[in-house]
Amino acid sequence: MCRPASFIVTKNRVLWLPDSDNHSTILEHFGIPDIDETPDFVKVEISPAEERYNAPLSEWVFRVDQDRFPEWWNEKWGEKVCREELEAWLKAHTITKDVDEIPKDATRFVFTGSPKIGINAGCVKTYGSSDPVVKENTGDINTYGYSKPAIEKNTGVVISRDCSKPVIEKNTREVISHDSSKPVIEENTRLIYAYDSSKPVIEENTGNVCAYNSSKPVVKKNRGDVMVSNSSKAVIEENRGYVYTYGSSKAVTKENAGVVCTYDSSTPMIEKNMGKVMAYNSSKPVIKENTGNIEVYDWYGKGNHHDTA
Repeated sequence: MCRPASFIVTKNRVLWLPDSDNHSTILEHFGIPDIDETPDFVKVEISPAEERYNAPLSEWVFRVDQDRFPEWWNEKWGEKVCREELEAWLKAHTITKDVDEIPKDATRFVFTGSPKIGINAGCVKTYGSSDPVVKENTGDINTYGYSKPAIEKNTGVVISRDCSKPVIEKNTREVISHDSSKPVIEENTRLIYAYDSSKPVIEENTGNVCAYNSSKPVVKKNRGDVMVSNSSKAVIEENRGYVYTYGSSKAVTKENAGVVCTYDSSTPMIEKNMGKVMAYNSSKPVIKENTGNIEVYDWYGKGNHHDTA
């Protein structure tokens, strides 16, 4: 797998591209045959641990990405000449002003400021307290630190980490939250995953929200599916779709006019039920006010139900 920063080292040059870190693409661009058996080049990567591209360059780790080497290759020399190019590589990959488009396969970093990005078809990584604005994302956006990127339309993948707080106006593909990040998704029509202790806020969901670990997503208006597992404590303010609780999760549904299905040893709370609650296995839903339907099933699937007016 090619990881930024990628270089091709020949006997006389160090080669790289601003719009791709794929070794094969670099070789093709410079007209060098990609021959594994008897290569006259060496594929090299220098990258930081855990995607921390805001770390000092001296902490980035040098790696060789092939098994066979030309006779002239000396790894100590190879690392030296590649590190001499690393600062120029990073400068070419860093956004400091507005850009119209980031091409597919290109990686860009935002460390400071609020640059405007028209269309991202590549990969944007935000750090620090940066708050770029992305009009449309069709590629990947990874947020770190305390960064707060604003994404108007997401048809790609957004992954939030650390304490970052990206804001996505409309998600039609995939948002994944990790660590203690707090993404805000104003409208979700596709898929959101919440992990660790992340706290995503979804204003309106007509797609799928999956909550794991000790995450605490807040879904203000649900018309789709919300699945809560492990020890997650999701809050669904208004449900007109489906809520599923698993494991030892403790979801809170403030108002249910849809369907809540509880499994395993989950102990969800439904403050006001006007729809249907279906309890399976050893789950113990708590319903404060019920004007709907409650069905309780045992391990064999046999159920009793009653309506409470």
